[in-house]
Amino acid sequence: MTESGELDTTGVLSIVRHPWYLAVFILLWASDQNAAAIIVNLVLSAYLIVGTLLEERKLILEFGDKYRKYQENVSMFIPLKWPNMKRKSVSH
Repeated sequence: MTESGELDTTGVLSIVRHPWYLAVFILLWASDQNAAAIIVNLVLSAYLIVGTLLEERKLILEFGDKYRKYQENVSMFIPLKWPNMKRKSVSH
């Protein structure tokens, strides 16, 4: 969200909708893993996913169709839709 309260879809937010949460996933899973760490990381990952889905609901209520369109065009965590967006912007 910008300072004026508008939906911000620029910069890294044009690649993934939740870059901070993506960074947390990377930090969780990038270190050496033993059985205890895997269990903790699974629990924390589930917590992040549930929290993100709840946040997405709140953002839909706040921004409506504008956020739904953003969801269609930008991936939540992994930039799978980004190559398609680049192709669309080049072809237009």
